[in-house]
Amino acid sequence: MGHARNVLIAQTADVVIAIGGEYGTLSEIALARKSGRRVIGLHTWDLGAPPTTGQPHILAAPTPAAAVALALQECTRRQGNG
Repeated sequence: MGHARNVLIAQTADVVIAIGGEYGTLSEIALARKSGRRVIGLHTWDLGAPPTTGQPHILAAPTPAAAVALALQECTRRQGNG
């Protein structure tokens, strides 16, 4: 399936949790952000924030439990806006 797997994940997830980070993880982050998905990061890439919004590309989580809690919070927020 190769790189298509990254596209499928980024396009079908409501929120992406990125763990660690090699280039495959970076591509999933980029695809998710390009699709308007929020990315929660656990010991992963630090991409800062775009100057236009000031919001970080990746919300950092200190633990796996915190990453899941942030992801669920974001899902609830998205459902409220949709």
